[in-house]
Amino acid sequence: MANRRTILRAGLIVAGLLAIVTTGLILLKTQIENRLLVDLEDRGSAIIGGDVSIERVRISLIPPSIRLEKVRALSVGNRGSRALGAAPTIVATTGWVNLMKGGGRPMRIKVEKPLIQLTLAEGREWFPDGAMIAAAFE
Repeated sequence: MANRRTILRAGLIVAGLLAIVTTGLILLKTQIENRLLVDLEDRGSAIIGGDVSIERVRISLIPPSIRLEKVRALSVGNRGSRALGAAPTIVATTGWVNLMKGGGRPMRIKVEKPLIQLTLAEGREWFPDGAMIAAAFE
């Protein structure tokens, strides 16, 4: 009878510890994702000289990947020029071997339904020296 109680207590202690560790890992993952979101927005904004917004960042270990949701980048120039890029989802995936080598470079990037809108200021040309747009595709 004493052995059963000891086993039951040990089982409850192990289950409790697993619950605490799991909760801690979930909170840590959420905190990492939030910091990564802010960092990606700041870096992206600095690179394009405009505004980058990302609604949510999710990281995954199987396979190692990062998923950006509702990504939007806007850069406004002088005299009404404007560039907008948006995508509902961007996923960058790598392999464990590449990750362990320290490369960290994504092996595959998937952009779902990308949207690009360019608005040129009045009087601006698509190509320098007034080249025709048709000439670029010949």
